Amino acid sequence: MLFFNNKNQPLLVCLQGVIYSMLLTALVPAMAGVSEKSGSGRNAVPAEKETAQGYFDRGLQYYYEGKYEPAVNELEQALRIEPNHIEANYMLGYLLHKQKKYAAALERFNKIIQLKPNRKDIYVSRAITYSAMRRFDESLQDFALELSKNPKNHRIYLNRGNVYTMKRQFDLAMEDYNKALKLKPDYAKAFRARGKIYHHQKKYEQALLELNAALDSDPGYARAYTTRGNIHNKMDKYQLALDDHQNAVALATNDYLPPNDLAWFLATVKDKQYQNGKRAIELATQACELTDYKNPGVIDTLAAAYARAGRFDKAVDWQLKAIKESKPGDSKLEGKKRRLELYVNRQAYTE
Repeated sequence: MLFFNNKNQPLLVCLQGVIYSMLLTALVPAMAGVSEKSGSGRNAVPAEKETAQGYFDRGLQYYYEGKYEPAVNELEQALRIEPNHIEANYMLGYLLHKQKKYAAALERFNKIIQLKPNRKDIYVSRAITYSAMRRFDESLQDFALELSKNPKNHRIYLNRGNVYTMKRQFDLAMEDYNKALKLKPDYAKAFRARGKIYHHQKKYEQALLELNAALDSDPGYARAYTTRGNIHNKMDKYQLALDDHQNAVALATNDYLPPNDLAWFLATVKDKQYQNGKRAIELATQACELTDYKNPGVIDTLAAAYARAGRFDKAVDWQLKAIKESKPGDSKLEGKKRRLELYVNRQAYTE
């Protein structure tokens, strides 16, 4: 799924998926002190495994290696021995959140607040988990609490603005993005966030100004190129859109969004000279691998790519999976079903 095109649905729905991914990354800075406090690091040798600290160090090492399931197992073992281990609770909460086990993550963060309410960024972490659960009012309460203690933290304003965006309270979101930029005038993520609101409002020229500012501040910001490419596509500036998407893919390493959105562009663009089903399949497969074939929107892109390549049987198979993986009440489900009908009738989808 191209997260910034509407597929015959309100752009806001597409906006929310990327806003959430921005919120998730905000959990990472709160982990910065974990390895310092534990004495662990990327090249650390774990302590004796039978101790809580040993299990924690081993879990942290697995996390650094990208082995999340073993990391969770080690952290759970640490907490069986020492239930009040603050950083083991935090790391486990973070990883559970990353696995979309939000209720379990929330339990960990609540535990920390009971034990150590002044733990750095804990209310931000809980606020982000609340937002993932669509408990927006509780999320905003936690952000407000954190801002009362740290009113000059530009990241908190950005993330609270993202929650307001998901609530469709765009004026309040803009106020927070503006505050973030006042505190950090070169804050590329805040420029991009403002640009996405202008994009939603179909104020494309203003949106481009914001994305240009984001890239001036951070020329290596892959998702800013992706967003600007989506805007150029909406303006029928296809070569500029292609250039932006290709720049994003070149800059991105383990981010699924740039290859996903370039694949969607190549599969669904109106101008036939830019359509490329074979390349779209390659990119969409890459995005699916990065999301373990569990993201219905990315699987939707893969189906569109196969359809553009004329491989309609594969397109139908993947579209059925995209529909199956969609959650009940998914507002994008009807669009997926309409595309399935096209593929069954051996027609590709064009925006």
